[in-house]
Amino acid sequence: MDSQLAVEVFSNKKLLTNIHDVKHVLALQFNAGKAIMTHNGYLKGYDKVWYHPTGIENILSPIKCPE
Repeated sequence: MDSQLAVEVFSNKKLLTNIHDVKHVLALQFNAGKAIMTHNGYLKGYDKVWYHPTGIENILSPIKCPE
């Protein structure tokens, strides 16, 4: 699947460590509506990703965005 999303978003808590609140939230607009993300976590062997517990997929971007 090519989501063309330029951020990493994970819904599976079991794959992440150190899930924590962030000062700056991320708001994304999807076909199904808007998602507000307020947490980051770390994916082993990768880096920091956004955590969205009610999401339906885990998405890694082919384009790593600077923070």
